[in-house]
Amino acid sequence: MAIKVGLLGLGFMGKMHMSIYANNKNAELVAICDSTAENLTKESLSRGGNIEIGDVGDFDFDSVPKYTSFDEFIKREDLDLIDICLPTYLHCEYSVKAFENGKHVICEKPIALDLDQADKMIAAADKAGKSLFIGHCIRFWPEYAWLKEALAEKRYGAAKSAMFRRMSPLPVTSWDNWSIDSKLGGDAALDLHIHDTDFVNYLFGKPSDVYARTASIMTSGLDIISTQYLYDDVPVVLAVGSWGSPGSYPFEMAYTILCEEATIEYSCCNSPTLSVYKKDGSTENPALAPGDGYAREIEYFLGCIRDGCKPAIITPESARDSLEIVLNEIESAQG
Repeated sequence: MAIKVGLLGLGFMGKMHMSIYANNKNAELVAICDSTAENLTKESLSRGGNIEIGDVGDFDFDSVPKYTSFDEFIKREDLDLIDICLPTYLHCEYSVKAFENGKHVICEKPIALDLDQADKMIAAADKAGKSLFIGHCIRFWPEYAWLKEALAEKRYGAAKSAMFRRMSPLPVTSWDNWSIDSKLGGDAALDLHIHDTDFVNYLFGKPSDVYARTASIMTSGLDIISTQYLYDDVPVVLAVGSWGSPGSYPFEMAYTILCEEATIEYSCCNSPTLSVYKKDGSTENPALAPGDGYAREIEYFLGCIRDGCKPAIITPESARDSLEIVLNEIESAQG
């Protein structure tokens, strides 16, 4: 039986998730809620972000009940799962309300703006006996999921250096530009760079320390952040995130990993995207799982709900750890 989903927030990421549910036989999108009535129209579906929104196919958008009132939306007894695609500063409030109404929750990253909010969300999920899944999609992105397996198996020997890069023009498509308001979105550190911090946490665990530097170029907040993560077993781990470029600049996510027997290079702008340059002079382009991180993370969580098990690839506690690391990065840069 398909899991019945209520989508909360129909901005860029809400539209992305809607397109995934429209093409997933294991889910049925039964209600959509957004406080702005204009966002609930077909005309709004053409407004996107830095990644193309998927095709909704034969999905009948007009037939799905729509709400501007969360209180009316959450009263629906047929909702199994609330998908929260709201601005970061609203994650805690609406996750807790969803748990109080007996729903599972998938919530966009980061888990929250601060650790107190994250702890409230985790406690509310535990009290309700429901699952909280934070949408750290990079853990599910095919090139990154492949890297996790390759490094865990030491397929090319031990990793000696890991460098991550995430470059973007300034995001100006969010509602009221909340994402570039430090108090609402946490700047590039929490809204953009946390993707790579979370993946570093996933690969290597929490670092013993972090050293970060930041700069402002497009806003008065933190537009650029560069961080070194300290580990005993991997000498060099770095990540750079920036949304300090003009709108004409192409979005890029990328990594370079130096192992004992090969160098692994990925960029979403390359074709093929992933290459392994081996010491013997040969080059490998590994086969990758189909799909993208958004579709794969949602399919994974739907499976967890269906099977009655807690998510393991990303736990609420791990998402909290990633938030804590980024907050430490910001503190390091300001110190």
